[in-house]
Amino acid sequence: MLRGSLQLLFICILCGCIKKEQPPAQEVLVKVGQQSLSAEMFAHRISQKLRYQNPLVATHAEHVQNIKNSVVEEFISESLVREWARRSGFQLKDSDIEKNLKAHQRDYPDDLSFKSEYQRSQNSYALWKESLRQRVLEEKLFEDLRKKITPLTDKEKRAFYKEQKHLFRRPAQIRIRQIVVEKKESAERILRELKRGRNFSELAKKFSIAPEAKSGGDTNWLDVNTLPLLEKVYKMAPRSISPVIQSPYGFHIIEVLGKKKAGTLNYQESLSTIENKMIEIREQEAYSHWLDGQLRKVKVEKNVKAIAAIKVQAKTSH
Repeated sequence: MLRGSLQLLFICILCGCIKKEQPPAQEVLVKVGQQSLSAEMFAHRISQKLRYQNPLVATHAEHVQNIKNSVVEEFISESLVREWARRSGFQLKDSDIEKNLKAHQRDYPDDLSFKSEYQRSQNSYALWKESLRQRVLEEKLFEDLRKKITPLTDKEKRAFYKEQKHLFRRPAQIRIRQIVVEKKESAERILRELKRGRNFSELAKKFSIAPEAKSGGDTNWLDVNTLPLLEKVYKMAPRSISPVIQSPYGFHIIEVLGKKKAGTLNYQESLSTIENKMIEIREQEAYSHWLDGQLRKVKVEKNVKAIAAIKVQAKTSH
């Protein structure tokens, strides 16, 4: 069975598509204005996209072609953003990069976990930081585009709600408080304590291993169709407490706090979602319009023959 590692081969070397005086890895595959993407960096980008995929899928010709197309499109887009920044006289400050870097770093428990991310992705720190720089530029572009978007009117929002009502359907929901423990004996002992009148929230904080333990076991509202366990509990009456129920996560004791039937959210309940979706659509329209304009200003060249000659080959790990 094929496992793990993917090796990118420059087949174009064999078919003689690269000039002899030029290093194969430095052959330009895509050029946007004065910015170029070499075969080496093209291959690196492909490997980043394929590194966690099953080799049988990753080496399929149609899939590889789709990945190549996405690499080309992304490079063109990135280059146009950088060209926009240059033409606009926009100067990216180090403080902007550091702010983004710190925000990203907060997603990791410690510095070691943070640093290992780019090491696992086979990126140098310089390349990884450059990707952050690109992200900040794109955020600045979208900030600029948002300023030109016409504010949403109530009439437009109501029309969107009417036309897209299917987006606002809500499945049946349930709000529960639960205590989850690893052993059945522990769950049964806690259940006996509850029957004697002990406070559910206090016992959840003390014994539950579930993430919501610190909130007294309150999970807030959950879609019933997300877990078979919830479908079973949904049949219980509000304020009732379940017997011990086993699941892959452990042994549960559940109190039903409330239930909502399936239905469609009304306009007011849907308003924030309506606004977010409409703004997202308008931002994408503004970006597409901007992109078309940029493509008319900047020359884009693709070395189609060299791109086609790059192959992905899986090698067996021993």
